[in-house]
Amino acid sequence: MLNGYIRFPRYLQQDPIYKSLPLTYRHVFQTILCHSAYENTTFNDHGVILQIKTGQLCATYRDLEKLCDCDEIDTRLLQRETDRFVNIGFLTKEIPHVKTLFTITEKNFVKYLHSVKSTQGKHDGSDSPQDSPQ
Repeated sequence: MLNGYIRFPRYLQQDPIYKSLPLTYRHVFQTILCHSAYENTTFNDHGVILQIKTGQLCATYRDLEKLCDCDEIDTRLLQRETDRFVNIGFLTKEIPHVKTLFTITEKNFVKYLHSVKSTQGKHDGSDSPQDSPQ
C-alpha cells in the first residue's frame, strides 16, 4: 500500500492534449505518476541492478496492469497507451534488461517530483499562491 501523496500539477488537467485522452489513458498515466520514483534509488531487475532516477518506474506490462487495478485495462491496451504517451512526449520507454523502464519526460512534472522531497511533512492542506486558481 502506498503512503503519502503526490503533487499533480493543475496545468496538466487543462492541457488540451491531456484533456483529449480517454479516461483509461489518464488513469494509466496517473498510475505511472503515483508509482514512479520520487528520489534516485536502485532496482533489481532479475539480477541486474538498475539505477532508477526521479520520475522513473521499472515494471512489466503485467505489473503495470495490476497497479492500474481496472477491468478495462489489459496489457495490449497498456502497450498502445504507453506508445501514445511516448508519441506525445509524456514518457520514454526502454528495456534495460527484462522489465520496461518508463520515464516521465514532462519537464514541469519532474520539477514537481523533485520538490516533493523538500515539502514532505510540511503540507498544511492549503494551496501555495502559484497553485491557486486565477
